Amino acid sequence: MKNATDILVDISDNMEGNGKLFAQRVLLEEILPMVDFGQITGLKTFMASGPVCLVIRSVDLGVNQRYEFEQKINNLPMPNSGSPISTAIRESVAELKKQDAETKRIIIVTAGVDTLAGSYLYAVNEAVAEGVQVSVVVINDDASVKSAAEAAAAAGKGAACLISDASYDMMAVRSELGKLRAVLSGQPVQSQQPAQPAQSQQSAQPTQPQQPTQQTSTSQSSSADQFASSQKQEEPKQSNDFFQNVREAVDDIKSEVRQKLQEGGIIDIDDFKSTFNETVKTVSETVSSIFEPIKEEKAEAKTEQFASSTSSDSAASSEKAETESVDLAEIIAKNKESLNKLQAQATESIGLLMESCTKAINDLQGKATAKINELMNDHNTSASNLMQKSAEAFSKLSEEKDAALNKVRQLIADDKAVIIHTDSELADKIEIKSQQFLNAHLQKKYPGRVKWMNENGDAQKGYDFLVEDNDFINDSHEYVIACKGILDDSKTFFMRQREWEACVKNSRNYQIYVISKMNTAEPSLTIIDNLMDAIVSGKVVPCATANTKLKAGHVVLTIK
Repeated sequence: MKNATDILVDISDNMEGNGKLFAQRVLLEEILPMVDFGQITGLKTFMASGPVCLVIRSVDLGVNQRYEFEQKINNLPMPNSGSPISTAIRESVAELKKQDAETKRIIIVTAGVDTLAGSYLYAVNEAVAEGVQVSVVVINDDASVKSAAEAAAAAGKGAACLISDASYDMMAVRSELGKLRAVLSGQPVQSQQPAQPAQSQQSAQPTQPQQPTQQTSTSQSSSADQFASSQKQEEPKQSNDFFQNVREAVDDIKSEVRQKLQEGGIIDIDDFKSTFNETVKTVSETVSSIFEPIKEEKAEAKTEQFASSTSSDSAASSEKAETESVDLAEIIAKNKESLNKLQAQATESIGLLMESCTKAINDLQGKATAKINELMNDHNTSASNLMQKSAEAFSKLSEEKDAALNKVRQLIADDKAVIIHTDSELADKIEIKSQQFLNAHLQKKYPGRVKWMNENGDAQKGYDFLVEDNDFINDSHEYVIACKGILDDSKTFFMRQREWEACVKNSRNYQIYVISKMNTAEPSLTIIDNLMDAIVSGKVVPCATANTKLKAGHVVLTIK
C-alpha cells in the first residue's frame, strides 16, 4: 500500500511560550520515528501576515530523507502573527490530490486554533470529502483548544493527541501519541460506545399476582367505622393542601404586582378586586366539586357492599344493613358539615389575604407614582443638559471636520508629488546590463551548469537563470535565480507577478540576486538564498522605504 503523509507545523503566535520547543521535541523524538520515509512525505509550515496567508513547503511531497525534515524542524523561526490552519489544510489537500497514493493523510501540529477563520472544522470536512485523513497534535491545556482539536480529529477520522504546555512529561506524551501511531499503522479509530442502561431490579422481577381478600362478616360489620376513621384522617391533609395552594396563589399575585410596578406598569385596583373575587368564587366551587362527590361515592360503595352480602340469617342481615345505612348517613352529614366549615374558613382567609394584598398594591402604586415624578424631573434636567452638550459637540465636530478636510487636501497634494518616471528604454538597459553582469558571475561560480533564460529575449519564465544539478540524468535544478538591477545603493526592488508565483512554487531553491550601484564601476551584489525564510525572519519586508506607486501586477520588497 502506498501512503502519502503531509505534516503541517504551526509557526504563528499560537506557538509562543513552550509551544515551539515542545513541538520540536514531539516532531523529532516521536512523530518522525513513526513515518515511513520510503513512502511519500512532506513538511509545511504556516503563518499569516495580516490577511496574507503564508504556507511554506519546507519539504516538498515526495520520497525524502529524514535529515531534511530534522534540519527544517531544528530551524523553525520564532512564532509570529496569525494562524491560517484552514488555508494550510486546503493547500495540503490540493498537493495530496496530485499524489499517486492509496492512503492520504495530514498531521497538524499546533498550539491553538485558526485565528483567521475561527474554526478549521470546515476545512477538515473538505479534506475528508477528498479522501484525506486528518489528525491533530495540540500542545495546550486550554479546554476550548483541546475541544476544537478533538472535534477536528473526529471529523477527519484521525487521532487527537492532547499534550500539556505546562511541562514536558515524556511518558504522558508517548502515551498520548500512541493514538497517532495506531492511526498511522492503519488501525481503526477508537470510538466510545454509549453505556447500556441497567435493567431495574423491579422490572426484572416477575409481577406477583394479587391474592383476593376474603370478606368476612366481621369485616363487613366494621367497614362503616373504618370508612369514618379514614375520612377523619384524610380531612386535615386535604385542608392543609388547600390552604397551602391558596397562599401560594396569593404570593404569586403579589410577586406579579410588584414586578409590574417595578417595570413601570399601571394596575387597575377595581379590575384586580373583581378578578380576585371571581377567583374566590371559583375556589369555593372547587372545594364542593372535589370533596363532596368523593365522600358520597365512597358512602354508596359501602352501602352496596352491605346490600350484596349474604348470610344464613336473612332477617338479621337485613337489620344489620339497615343499621349500617343509618351510620353512613350520619358520616355523610358530618362530612358535609366539615366541608362547610372548611369553605367558610377558606373564604375568611382569602378575604384577609386580599385585603392585605390590596393595601400592598396601594402602597406600591403610591411609591411608583412618586418615582415616576422623580424620573420625569430628572429627565427634564437631563434633556436640558443634553441639548447644551449636543451644541458643544456639534461645534467640536465642525472643527474636526475642517481639520480632516485640510488633512485630506494635504494627502492629495502629497500623493500628487509621488510620480512614477517610466523610462522603458532605461529599464531595459538596466535589466540587460545586470543580467550580463550576473551571467559572468554565475559562470565562474557554477561552470558549465548555468542556463541564461533571457539570453535571446525575455522568456517570461518568472526567473532569469537556472543552475543545473550535478545529476543530469534526472534533469533537476539546483537553483532557480531571479536577477534585480538597481542604479543607486537602494535596497528596494520589485517582483512581477509571474516571478512571485515562481518563487512560491520553488520556495526551497528560488534565489534572488540584487545588483545595486549599477551606475558605478563596482556594482554591489546581495544574495537572498530563500525569500520565504527571509520574509518570515524579517530580513526582507514587503514594503518600500519611501512613497512609491506600484504598477499593477508588481510586489515591492526591501532588504533590511
